[in-house]
Amino acid sequence: MDRRRFLQFLGVGAGAAAVGGTAFGNVLTGGAAAASDRPEPRESVMVEMRDGVRLATDVYRPSGDGSYPTLVYRTPYGKDASAPVTGIQPAVERGFAVVVQDVRGRFASEGGADWEPVFEEGPDGYDTIEWAAAQPWSTGSVGMLGLSYMGMTTWLAAVEDPPSLEAILPQIPSWYDYDQLGYQSGGLLEMGNLLSWLATNSADTVARLDVSAAEKESLRNGLDDLVANVHEEGYEQLPLTDIPQINDVVPFWKRYLHHYTKDEYWNRVSIPQQIGSVSVPILHVGGWYDAFKGGMSDVYDAIESEADEDVRENHHMIMGPWTHLTYGTDTTAIGGHEFGEGSSSQAAVAGLALDWFDHWLTDSTSERVASLPKVRYFQMGENEWHEADEWPPSPTRTDLYLNSGGDAGASADDGTLERDMPLERQPADAYTYDPRDPVPTKGGTAVLLQADSPGISDQSEVEGRSDVLVYSTPALDGPVSVAGRSELTLFVSSSAPDTDFTAKLVDVHPDGTALNVAEGGVRTRFRDSLAEPELMEPGSVQELSIRIRHTAHTFDAGHRIRLDVTSSNFPRFDRNPNTGVVPATANESDLTTADQRVYHDEDRPSRIALPVTEGTL
Repeated sequence: MDRRRFLQFLGVGAGAAAVGGTAFGNVLTGGAAAASDRPEPRESVMVEMRDGVRLATDVYRPSGDGSYPTLVYRTPYGKDASAPVTGIQPAVERGFAVVVQDVRGRFASEGGADWEPVFEEGPDGYDTIEWAAAQPWSTGSVGMLGLSYMGMTTWLAAVEDPPSLEAILPQIPSWYDYDQLGYQSGGLLEMGNLLSWLATNSADTVARLDVSAAEKESLRNGLDDLVANVHEEGYEQLPLTDIPQINDVVPFWKRYLHHYTKDEYWNRVSIPQQIGSVSVPILHVGGWYDAFKGGMSDVYDAIESEADEDVRENHHMIMGPWTHLTYGTDTTAIGGHEFGEGSSSQAAVAGLALDWFDHWLTDSTSERVASLPKVRYFQMGENEWHEADEWPPSPTRTDLYLNSGGDAGASADDGTLERDMPLERQPADAYTYDPRDPVPTKGGTAVLLQADSPGISDQSEVEGRSDVLVYSTPALDGPVSVAGRSELTLFVSSSAPDTDFTAKLVDVHPDGTALNVAEGGVRTRFRDSLAEPELMEPGSVQELSIRIRHTAHTFDAGHRIRLDVTSSNFPRFDRNPNTGVVPATANESDLTTADQRVYHDEDRPSRIALPVTEGTL
């Protein structure tokens, strides 16, 4: 990944406004403008929260003394650097007041140097919304929106149910629950995403520390070194609980690692668990290769089962072929794979935000909003937009059974996926997982600094490793479409008391190119519960369930559907040392190899259940 692009998107350095802000503005209006077109705020104030902490806030609004529907945007990246540059002026011209605020503990806001993402954003968002609604320049009707972290602040404010909030538009939000930010759905630490983000966003924290100028300079140099050499000095450093450049500046890193189970620390800010508190219309937008797409479907399901009828009727979801870094741009390709005209987020969502808030915050009626389907999603492979009344769109569960002669790790032709369950005992597939030589991350839903780009990437190189099992269908007679989440059931054993199993759903083209579609994984101590981990008896056969995250993809005629199974995906996920110690606390001396086996026979039918919407396997 291009480091400059990564830093700019996150709001680090001079390019922040040009990238983070432009993404916001393009989604609002569909237009691009120079940073010089950004208006000056009508006022800059310190808004007091319920505990007395004051947050730096800029207000943009039309000239004159009228009152206006109000949009709130709360950012950790600096309201001056990453404000919605191209979105403010059109929103103001449309008749909105726009409030842009530094979150607690960041940039011009108060709150000390111990910034901890997520946990104060709900109450602070509530207080900011109610403050804005009470101002003479506001009609009292407030909407909230944002992308990435700002999408997270939107959700966390909404579950507090502020009375003046009328509608929200969270885009590619970076938080839903324990298993969507710090940890993956199977309990694997999202190490690469977290370390990359922390390494590039701690300079402001250093500036706030009560230490000498020389100490600040030393800390900044340490962070710069970590950013420049994050693969060696961050990703590969052990134990993860003792990375000096991070520990000296970011105390919450160790708290995140300490709370490695789904405990009350995470539950108190879980969006799905609090979704019943939301009482406003919702338009949420995500990408099939976004690092945080996993929570979209969980929130959708929670709304359908827990929310009031009005909320259920007025929530909409848009999912497109985007990564975290291509969202808000006119990009129509990922990893060189072209999706065609109309596939970019700018084309698909541009201008919709202002229509959305016009519809819900004013007396106007937007036909575009009134005619929104419940779900609009991009079917990759087919490269067309689809509409549905529910998600997933009534797929047929179709099981494909793993099969081989015991050599799925040695030959791409030995492992197969078949419709029929094996009727006789077969040799298990075996491989050795060595945490000192993990399988490298290749694409996927990751945002990694100085690693392989997120999104679509040819898996052929990693599939050639002896520690990767490969199972494929024959070439398809006709196209097969899937939409939803695949469920992988694996019967496994390991010489280790705790280890990992990871999986990828792959589209194999006729020329042999193997492109990743979706992925998942599980840490075996969490095989039964994310809240109550339990080690395995080495050598015992265990049934594992792995959620392959949602997608919408068509495997074309002549293509093959493939499943890759292994035990690492590094540096996206942390390495399991295989010794039973908590991985984040493992030293180099704790690392040992694990002998892994995957079983597939009548008594132990390993299989993947695909959500097929069209075609026959």
